[in-house]
Amino acid sequence: MTCAKANIDISGLDRSMRDKLFRGQMVMLEETVKNAPWPRLKFYKLLDADIEEFAAFFSDFASQKDYVPNLIKSEIIAEEPPLKIDIKYELDLPWPLSNAKYVNTHKIEKVQDNHYKISWKSIESSVADELFGYAEFVRFNNKTLWYYENFTRPKSSLAGLFEGSMKFDTGKSLEVTVQSFESLKRDNPAKLQQSLNLWRKRVSHSTK
Repeated sequence: MTCAKANIDISGLDRSMRDKLFRGQMVMLEETVKNAPWPRLKFYKLLDADIEEFAAFFSDFASQKDYVPNLIKSEIIAEEPPLKIDIKYELDLPWPLSNAKYVNTHKIEKVQDNHYKISWKSIESSVADELFGYAEFVRFNNKTLWYYENFTRPKSSLAGLFEGSMKFDTGKSLEVTVQSFESLKRDNPAKLQQSLNLWRKRVSHSTK
């Protein structure tokens, strides 16, 4: 099943999950990956938000450190205008673990009108052998349907012990993203407009 007027497949959601989605709550699915200690995570969220504004906020990578829990660095280190951006991250981990340091490359795509995609993959990481994912944003009934998918293959042989906290932390991070967007839109519309201007500049060159 593909959500009407949207190109995000929600066939994996049962009736109760779809009801939850349409009430504005976040829905999570997980998919087991062979020989991997952690599953692939999939999140769905229907937002009462303008699609371009939310996508612009999500893709303002340099500002992620201001709201993502425990993220202490999100620095643009390379950009191939207009659609490919490399970001250096540092994540504060609890003692006795060392901070996670990694570089992700991101690609922005305009799939079609009112449908955008941002994909990422790790090109360097102190904590993961493999990391990749993507987010999609589509207009649905004057709202934004947001889909987020991510898979991480951690280096640690003990990673399986932390699966529960990984899923909780990922969901919490996405909820905080939504809350931070809403706060910025309410309290600092000028900053959101800056993100939107940058977004439109990047997307205007998309060939998708």
